[in-house]
Amino acid sequence: MQVNSTKTTEYIAVPWTDFGGATGIAPTALVKATGLSVDDTLEVYDAANGDWEGYRWTGTEWTSTTENPNVTTLTRGIAVKLTRANTANNVYLVGGAPEGAVETALQNNKWNLVANPGFGAFTIGLEKLGTSTKDKVMVANAEAFDQYTYRATDGWAKIVPVVDEKGIQTNTRVKENMTVPQGTGFFFVNQSGKVDIKW
Repeated sequence: MQVNSTKTTEYIAVPWTDFGGATGIAPTALVKATGLSVDDTLEVYDAANGDWEGYRWTGTEWTSTTENPNVTTLTRGIAVKLTRANTANNVYLVGGAPEGAVETALQNNKWNLVANPGFGAFTIGLEKLGTSTKDKVMVANAEAFDQYTYRATDGWAKIVPVVDEKGIQTNTRVKENMTVPQGTGFFFVNQSGKVDIKW
C-alpha cells in the first residue's frame, strides 16, 4: 500500500499481517525499505501504559531503541508514528491481507492510535465512531492536530477556532476535511467507555 505524505511526522496505518496467515505483524516488518532514510524512526504507542516504544532505521534494518518493548506485534486497525529525515519519497506498507472483519479494542480514558485497516480513505462519522459527545477524534496536520467531535444536531464535525475583530476566540463546527487519507491513522480519544471500533 502506498502512503502519499510529505509530513516529517506521519501516523501510518497497520492494514496488514505477516505473510503466511499470522494474526499480526512485527513493527520491523510493516514499512518497506523503499523511501526510507537513515535515522528515520518508527514509534509504537502502548496505549495501556501511555508510552512510546521506538525503532531506528539504520539503512538496512530497524533496530529497537526501547529496552524490552511491550508491543512486539502490531494488529490490524491500529497505527504507528513514522518520523522521516527525507519526505521526498512516498512510504510503502507491506504484508498480507487476510479476509474478515476487524475490531480494534479501545482503552478507556486514553488516546487510542487507530487506522482504517483497508484500502481507501476513512470518513469520520457515526457509523464507525459512534454518537458520544464525550469522544474526540484528533487528526495530525502540519503543525498539530485537527479536532473533531460529535453533536446530535450535526453529527461529527471539525472544530475550528475563530477570532473576531475584538480578539475574542470562539469555536465553530464545519464539515470539511472529514476524511483520513489511505494508509494513515488518527487518535480516537475515548472518554465514553467505547469498547472497540468495528471497521
